Amino acid sequence: MSMRTIYNKLSRIHHATTQGLVNNKISKFIEKNKLILHGSRAMNAQAHFPYQRAARDFDILTRKNAKPYATKLDKELDQLRNGNYHYVKPARHRGTYMVMDIGNDLIPRTRDDFELASLTKLPRKRFKTIKTNNLTYAHLDELEKSKRRALRFKKYQYRHKKDRQDLKIIQMLKGGFI
Repeated sequence: MSMRTIYNKLSRIHHATTQGLVNNKISKFIEKNKLILHGSRAMNAQAHFPYQRAARDFDILTRKNAKPYATKLDKELDQLRNGNYHYVKPARHRGTYMVMDIGNDLIPRTRDDFELASLTKLPRKRFKTIKTNNLTYAHLDELEKSKRRALRFKKYQYRHKKDRQDLKIIQMLKGGFI
């Protein structure tokens, strides 16, 4: 067995065993930099178990330009895992940057890469938030606005079913039925 093969196997093992540390590190990064969690993780923080949705990635809002935060998070995750297992790439929407994990093949920019976090600048200065467990989350009112906005546009049709379900949950939470 060559040294290269051994190194690749050890890298895969290390990548797999440190996967659990990544979510913790991202949460601490959000707390330390006073960023805002948005999307399904924000909704889950304000909802009870049966009404929560599985969330793999972090949707993060920044008060300043998002790219420096994405680069900083990438470096911190690479340092945590002692290797270059992440990279930053611009998203479809201008001003949004995604921190990507290189996946199980350990090769960047391939099909098995997945998104860990997407960072975007706040849409406006006044933005309602709620603080829980030292993390700042988007308020249900803000989540409702973004879901309704997405439902108005045909180009977001691929996510309309999920947004309608989320809207029902948000309305039930706001109405006190849960």
